[in-house]
Amino acid sequence: MKRIDNKCFTKQIRFADGGFWINEYAKNKKSGNVFWDDSVYANRKIHSLLNKHLLKGSKYKILEVGCYPGSKLMFFKKHFNYSIYGVELIKKSVEKTKANLKKFGIKGNIIHSDFFDKSFLKKHKSYFNVILDYGFSEHFENFDEIVSNYSKLLKKTGHVIIIIPNLGGVYKKLISKNLLKKHNLDIMNISLFEKIINTKFNKLFCGYVGSLYTDSSQESNIPLLINNKFIGKFLLKLFKLLNKTMIYLKPKESRMFSPYLMYVGRKK
Repeated sequence: MKRIDNKCFTKQIRFADGGFWINEYAKNKKSGNVFWDDSVYANRKIHSLLNKHLLKGSKYKILEVGCYPGSKLMFFKKHFNYSIYGVELIKKSVEKTKANLKKFGIKGNIIHSDFFDKSFLKKHKSYFNVILDYGFSEHFENFDEIVSNYSKLLKKTGHVIIIIPNLGGVYKKLISKNLLKKHNLDIMNISLFEKIINTKFNKLFCGYVGSLYTDSSQESNIPLLINNKFIGKFLLKLFKLLNKTMIYLKPKESRMFSPYLMYVGRKK
């Protein structure tokens, strides 16, 4: 991220477009899983934090930015009874997300638009109660502009949830260089991450989540992400074992091993 005197430029640089992820998801059958797997320790921790800080009810509207395949929206519909909205750049992603919602009998509003489009931002100004960014903003350089847009789209006292991967620890050594290039590694510095979001939001929570990447729903992706396919296969078996043990342990979050950074805040 380019900075002058600790201030970030609002230059929009996309490290990865929607087409890149559609191609990645197509490489194996388990990608694009439509369930937010609660058997994963990190997911249970995220769900617990959401229950702690968010209100529930059908009068609340949530927008997920980059919502494919719809698993997070379905979670919020089931557990929070929110009116669900999503925005996606790629038409194919929009269609697949709509199909997933329909499959489970869930009504939702999936918008085909560029999140940065001025008409989209103007039309939905002060419209939502909650905005979810789960793995979206780390693919752009203009993180401060994204945070500012979230504030504009939210109603007074609305909440933002931003969850990005933590690639600053051991995962930086494991993940392929090509995939690393698709991420803004600067904002994975927790101090900078928090500082930028705090300009528009009052922090309710900011920290590392999970103790180790053990998401079995994404396990078939791991050989694609790791530089060495043999190491990837070994980690598959290891992660399966660890995911079972996490149910009984209370592991500690850390910069080195936690798979996610998470922020929950209320609009200033």
